[in-house]
Amino acid sequence: MSRTSMSWRLRCEVALHRYGWLPLVLFVTLAASAAFQWAYLRPLQGQRDMLAQQLASGQPLPRPAPAPMPLSSEGVLDELSAVLASPSEMNAEMASVFDAAGRQGLRFERSSYQYEANTGLPWTRVSISVPVSGSYPAVRNLVEAVLRDHPNMSLDQLSIQKEASEKAEAEVQLTFSAWFSMPRRDASAGSGAR
Repeated sequence: MSRTSMSWRLRCEVALHRYGWLPLVLFVTLAASAAFQWAYLRPLQGQRDMLAQQLASGQPLPRPAPAPMPLSSEGVLDELSAVLASPSEMNAEMASVFDAAGRQGLRFERSSYQYEANTGLPWTRVSISVPVSGSYPAVRNLVEAVLRDHPNMSLDQLSIQKEASEKAEAEVQLTFSAWFSMPRRDASAGSGAR
């Protein structure tokens, strides 16, 4: 060791003994916060100032690039078909809506279905209309349960009628759509091989 390095080492040890660790910790914290300000916050402040200038001048803000589209629609259709239920599950899906309504204490006497076969598309839609009677929280819980448990279903319409303000129950018309995947047909199946 050189004489100069030993001198600095001795001074540091004396300062550490005299003042303790607090000045050293404060110095390291101050140096780290200065480095953070210089390396991270300054570029963000520059971006903020640039965006403020663009807003003040009326220039349009830069838009993020759109997500790349898949090269073929087959991948998108496969992902969608994976979420949709198969037609064999149609009765079970509809029965589960009625079971959920019963669990919530809602009363219903009738329901109606409308089956829409989309020709040329790999899915079909069944519209389910259910008029129920019950409290607002029970209806909200029913809608939440159906949408949570069945990702292939959507709530299309919800209309509420209440006769008298003293009456605790409301008449609610719910219309759900249940989407089902249909089996794909091969293009060569209809032409026949010769």
